[in-house]
Amino acid sequence: MTTHDPQPSDTELKHESRDWLLVFRYELKIAIENEDKESYYYFMQEIIKERVKRETGQDMDPNPSLIFEK
Repeated sequence: MTTHDPQPSDTELKHESRDWLLVFRYELKIAIENEDKESYYYFMQEIIKERVKRETGQDMDPNPSLIFEK
């Protein structure tokens, strides 16, 4: 059924049903294609934080110090 008067609540983001790893990997791919180092670093951090959260059930520091070797 189509609603002809959509409301913001109809498209509310549900964090619990979102596969954040999938979203972050997609964004990381785009950052690589665009040679965007800042976005690459940001989304790599987010991937690592999400994996730690899934594996341990604990959140990491929101701004962890990560070093990527060339």
